[in-house]
Amino acid sequence: MNKMEIDKLCRAWVVLYKEGRNPLSDKESPHFWAFEKLDDVMRDSPTLAWEIILRILAIDSSNSTIANISAGPIENILVLHGPAMIGIIEEESLKNDALRFSLVGVWKNAMSDEVWDRLQRIARTKITSVRMGKAKIDALCRAWVDFYAEHREDILSETVLKSPHYWAVEKLNELIRNNPELAWRTILRILSIDSNDVIVEKITRGPLEDLLVFHGHMLMDSVEQEIVKNDTLKSVLKNVWRGCMHENTWKHLQKII
Repeated sequence: MNKMEIDKLCRAWVVLYKEGRNPLSDKESPHFWAFEKLDDVMRDSPTLAWEIILRILAIDSSNSTIANISAGPIENILVLHGPAMIGIIEEESLKNDALRFSLVGVWKNAMSDEVWDRLQRIARTKITSVRMGKAKIDALCRAWVDFYAEHREDILSETVLKSPHYWAVEKLNELIRNNPELAWRTILRILSIDSNDVIVEKITRGPLEDLLVFHGHMLMDSVEQEIVKNDTLKSVLKNVWRGCMHENTWKHLQKII
């Protein structure tokens, strides 16, 4: 594949998942070919598949794309070609923040124990500390609520991106990546400020699901403790979709709600 073909595949792959489709059960999308092509390349040419994965992350490193590439192509390449690829992944992770974060969402599946252990050393030790005082957290939460009060649509148009409150969306996404415990407290604060239907839908389908996908293993005890005293949270969690959430996290969640 030449560079133009790779770029076309990557952009179609991103759009496919942005459509909210599950390629394993929904093959009607005009972009489904990208899923099939990457799957074929994955089996026959891991080096090319790795190039495609990195290009996808360069095109779109949003939490939703990272969640899907973690539980899909990255996991598959480590299952199929782990011994050959893990060293390359270790080296790339030192200079690629999007990749490093993606590794947090990878499941073991049929990966060898050696490859899995090396992956965990990369993924679990790279979370950095992001500190924010109460006043800054409160300002973030109120700006986040104001943003979605003004912009209920999911499409990030140029006008939406220029909103004076959009910084709060980006900041919360940053916290989810780098400081899951602070992100958790921020989500709880948002729900305490405003729990109307619009805010609940946006927090559930976005930050809360992302947090549980990437860091559920770390946070489920905190979720379980909070749910006992927070009826709003319990109601919100009933509307969370599994998506790419780890099976253990999902089962724990279903048990407590």
